[in-house]
Amino acid sequence: NNNYNKIKLFVRSAPNSNDPKVEVIQIDFNNLEKHKDSVVGDDCFFCIGTTRKDTPDKNEYRRVEYNIPVDIAKIAKSNSVKSFVYVSSLGANPNSSGSYLKNKGQVEEELNKLNFPKQQGGTILLYLETLFSIALIENESLTSNLQHAATIPYHNRLLKIILLALRYHIPGIFYRIPEDILLTELLAENETLHGALKQFEEELLDSVTLKGYSSLGNRQNNFAFSKLYFFLLWTRAEAKNDKSEPEAFLEMDKELREEMILTFAALIWANDYVDSTEQQVIEKYIEQTKLTEAKQNKLNQRILEPVKIEDIHCSITSVIISSYFVEQLILLSLIDNQEVWQEKEFIEKISLKLELTSEKLEQLYFSVAEFFSVHNERLEFLKINAAARQFQDYMNDKVVKIVKKNVDNIMKEIGETKELSELLLKATTKPLTTEEKQKVQDQLIDVVKSIPALAIFALPGGGILLPVLIKVLPFNILPSSFQDGPVSQQELSQ
Repeated sequence: NNNYNKIKLFVRSAPNSNDPKVEVIQIDFNNLEKHKDSVVGDDCFFCIGTTRKDTPDKNEYRRVEYNIPVDIAKIAKSNSVKSFVYVSSLGANPNSSGSYLKNKGQVEEELNKLNFPKQQGGTILLYLETLFSIALIENESLTSNLQHAATIPYHNRLLKIILLALRYHIPGIFYRIPEDILLTELLAENETLHGALKQFEEELLDSVTLKGYSSLGNRQNNFAFSKLYFFLLWTRAEAKNDKSEPEAFLEMDKELREEMILTFAALIWANDYVDSTEQQVIEKYIEQTKLTEAKQNKLNQRILEPVKIEDIHCSITSVIISSYFVEQLILLSLIDNQEVWQEKEFIEKISLKLELTSEKLEQLYFSVAEFFSVHNERLEFLKINAAARQFQDYMNDKVVKIVKKNVDNIMKEIGETKELSELLLKATTKPLTTEEKQKVQDQLIDVVKSIPALAIFALPGGGILLPVLIKVLPFNILPSSFQDGPVSQQELSQ
């Protein structure tokens, strides 16, 4: 990476490296102050960690997982290091019952107090990662039957996707970039490509991130998915040698955005009244469409009058777009902090109009609830939003009822999975190890997937389903079995 002219590796034992850019520093992690003067530079990447299996002593585990990262971050801050990149975990929570996620969450809290600069460009990086990964896979798949396709190097394929992305996202800009030169050489020397990529970056800041947050690029425009979807449709057409121009797909994107705004308006008019919060939200959505000023003014005028379901036209009814539509409606129904199910009937009608089955709608509701369950500690508004809490309670109750109806089937499947049965029985008397808990979670999810009535709830993470299963299954499992540390006498009595 030419952005760095020197890399310092702080290690316990020296690796084999002859790279002149790399300076290996053997460090005593029990005496960090001794190495304080060496922790200087622009960016610090922290990747140290352990497991309970490798570090069974609780105090040592805590030192590695909490004290060392916090102490090194403080040293870096005192030495004017510009940024500190920490490998945390999904679900990190300072109040978690498990020590792994608890330590990660507490480290995050301490890092926030040090006021390192915020991470920049998270939304754009996610957009680009999705764009290039899917486009490359589809391009390779769709061209694999062409003559000599297998011999096309990866760099050539990547350059092709870059040029397609430039052509689609900044239409009307003409540039000549040679395709017979290695991408690495182009990136290093070609000023035309540099200029085009700079325009691409500016366009993404404007259209993918939210206005007011573009300097950090961490808040996503509500229609970013729409932009990505139609770009990928166009690249698919290109791979099939369908010489469609980007403009046709850009127009479909604009049309979809207008239709979504009218659908959102119909939702907030579902109870024949639009409050000030709903009005502000829909106006922000219209601004995010990035449509022409005339189109935005027309939409702002239209939403002042009731919008009925009969007024809604859906030009695209692919399952992906229909699901996107409905997920946005579910999220919008939670924003106004009113009774969440006032608008449920409308969402059901829209789902039918979009040709989604009742089972698919149920899955979409659950996917939103699962997202909230997994990320609730990081979504501040959920803590004070009555509608979100009601939504979570409703989904929890629904899952409990369905699990109870299928307990016999679940127990039968568990009985046929010897390791899972043994671990669940063990959990009735003492806590499981981190590795055992992960095995229980993974195997319970597999069990649920095999039962049709529960399959739609078997989403990655199991934020709602797993606690329900542990509660409902007839194993009398102690809550402490899924915590680290000894079981107290009080917990045993309970």
